[in-house]
Amino acid sequence: MHRIASTTAVFFLTCLHMFSQTTSTTILGTVTDATGASIGGAKVTVANINTGIKREEITSASGNYTFPLLDVGQYSVTVEMKGFKTETQTGI
Repeated sequence: MHRIASTTAVFFLTCLHMFSQTTSTTILGTVTDATGASIGGAKVTVANINTGIKREEITSASGNYTFPLLDVGQYSVTVEMKGFKTETQTGI
């Protein structure tokens, strides 16, 4: 009887471990100008290079943005704001 209980406990612990794994990632950052001042209200777009899927967010008043629960892969990040040059970074 002791062996069955031990095996059951190991099985449940293994199942819990499997459910805790994830296949997503997060891209986050802060948009600033050349002087280091934060830029609130900028449009930030992340694009999965392999699938072409895009998501957009607007930076907070402190220039922060977050894209949670992205599929793992390579991304480009583009920032746009009126009065500023559009900037794109790839290979993220």
